[in-house]
Amino acid sequence: MKFPVFFVAVLIPAFACSLAAQVHIREKVRINPSPLSAVKMQTSAPSSTHSLRVEVRWDQPWFASFQTYTPCKLKIDTGTSHISFMIDPAPGGLYEHFVFLPNRPAGQTAHAVFELYYDGLLLRRDSTLYGQFSTGWPDSPFNTPHFDSFRFNLPDDPLFYESSVTSEVTGVNRCDGSTSWSPGSDPVTLTIVGGGEYVQFWRVEDEFFGPRTPQGNTITALASQIPQYHLVADGVFPDSQGVMVTVRAESNGIEQSDSVLVVPYYLRLIVDPDSIATGEQSRIAIKTVDATGGEHDRIVAPLVSVGIKDSSRYGTLSYERTNGSIISQGDTLTEIEVFFLEDEHSGIQLKFLANEQSPTTTFPVTLFAKKTGEGSTEDFIPAVLYPFLARDTVRGEGKVSLISRDTVILSIESKDTVLKPLGDGDNKKEDPACTVPQGKPDTCRRIIDFTRVARTTITARARNQRGGPARDFPFILSTTAVPNSGGHDHSDNRPSGRFVTSAKETLVAVQGLTDSAGKVEYTYLSSGIGGVDSLSVRSVTPGDTAGLRIVMKIPNLKELLAGDHYDLIGALGEPGVISRHRKNHYGTSNMVKSLTTLADTIYQIKKCYLRINDISLEFGGPFDISNNWVTPHQKHRGGISADIDDKVRAAAGSTRTIARKELAEWFEKAGLQGTIRNEGNHFHVTIK
Repeated sequence: MKFPVFFVAVLIPAFACSLAAQVHIREKVRINPSPLSAVKMQTSAPSSTHSLRVEVRWDQPWFASFQTYTPCKLKIDTGTSHISFMIDPAPGGLYEHFVFLPNRPAGQTAHAVFELYYDGLLLRRDSTLYGQFSTGWPDSPFNTPHFDSFRFNLPDDPLFYESSVTSEVTGVNRCDGSTSWSPGSDPVTLTIVGGGEYVQFWRVEDEFFGPRTPQGNTITALASQIPQYHLVADGVFPDSQGVMVTVRAESNGIEQSDSVLVVPYYLRLIVDPDSIATGEQSRIAIKTVDATGGEHDRIVAPLVSVGIKDSSRYGTLSYERTNGSIISQGDTLTEIEVFFLEDEHSGIQLKFLANEQSPTTTFPVTLFAKKTGEGSTEDFIPAVLYPFLARDTVRGEGKVSLISRDTVILSIESKDTVLKPLGDGDNKKEDPACTVPQGKPDTCRRIIDFTRVARTTITARARNQRGGPARDFPFILSTTAVPNSGGHDHSDNRPSGRFVTSAKETLVAVQGLTDSAGKVEYTYLSSGIGGVDSLSVRSVTPGDTAGLRIVMKIPNLKELLAGDHYDLIGALGEPGVISRHRKNHYGTSNMVKSLTTLADTIYQIKKCYLRINDISLEFGGPFDISNNWVTPHQKHRGGISADIDDKVRAAAGSTRTIARKELAEWFEKAGLQGTIRNEGNHFHVTIK
């Protein structure tokens, strides 16, 4: 027996009617176990940000006690003529509510009104008349899983052309309870509803060895079998921005959809190094990338054709094994397997070889690659399992710059740029007791002892225009002393430093080739003489040059300038002076201060002026008073000794001779300590 259902229309504002929310009586059911009976009501909600309230009103007292089954929970409500409850609004969700009538007397009927309020505004009204229940009404167990569903997902990452993805179907329960939806028994139908020209389903029964069969745009299988069906981008080549493909999943009357972006791939040639000179080579790798340059893996690595796009006269391509055996060589190579180039353990390389014809300036060479077929993969999947097309649209380019060998940039550097010249006692061939008595200047002639001089490491480099090493580059490395440097005002036959060769020779110029790193290193021996050496490196043929200066200098020497109580003598230009050294009064700070104090003391006692001769030269080191680089001035290298004339000058200009004893007394009165040695016409003074 059916009961009439009365629908009462309610006039509400237009904007509210447009909302996707409703309430209506769906069916009358008998809830097991008997004698429970109920009315099932369905509601749907548009938004979780709004409130939905259900009002139930009745006109019979036997409605006073009943139960309502709202989404995900059961609650008991009582009332005399009215009850109200909120429903859980979820966008697009469909929820079922049961109003139980346990207290209905037999044979009685009641009129009830169901109302749905949206944010307090009446949205829908439905009413019904209740009477005796018919035994023909369908039974419904109380735990019927009204909230069972499933979830369908495609990967979030893009699907690259000629690659594949798998989807996932899992059962869910909207109330976080257990679900009766079974992946082993519930069939799922997947349909490509958007972008079907770009993709299709393939059934892959074995991940590595097949068989693989195309299935078109629709498949039906148990949810547990869905992973066997791959969505493969094997159709129309998408544009650079990609296309969105949508797949709909249907099971037990429920639909779910998801989308994936299908993007194209291109070839990118990676040339390393990207600049080479005549006779050098670059290795070429080929990667599959998307429009933004991001790398990705494909199902099957492509076979490509690689060639030189413009001007092959400067080089050639070589497809070879790492043991040196050539597979193929020429301006254009075919059947290059990208997989083997990407796998560093494959033992196969693709190279560009620059020939011996060097361009006059930097010259760019463009290399290209385009897909010609399918190769293999790391898992050795035969290409026939995925018969993708050979597409000229899948291509890429790379560049290598050829550098002219004639354009090389040279540089030179030294581990140390300041070296100490030979000091007092550094020449083992010099007699420590050697003096230079007047009239016998040759008694102390000695040569420079290169076993005692300071040394450093000189590095010369040759670079091409890109900054890379210019190997096997012919060079000349030389050194010369800078004239009039270090306090020497003569330059004839001035010694310079020397380079030590692999044969242990010491030479002022060496010639050779740079190594594989574009450099060469030599040990450099200084001349031992205070001054400056100028080093240079240049090309054997006209080209670039580079220079470096190395200073030989005793550090912290200070010049004794003209003073009130002493005369400076012995410099170049004075009568009878043969030594060509303009600045001969450099000493340590202590020596300069002590000589000034000594002169002041003598003046206070005798009103005489001290006459100070040679101390050391500007940079220190050997003081060759005979201007021949080999006659040393004993103990005048480090600024700690000075020659004091044996005559002092009176204020009137006359001079008188002093004895060593008198000078020693002045030393003591000045508070100085040191040694005084009589050397004929002067005293050699060393101050501690």
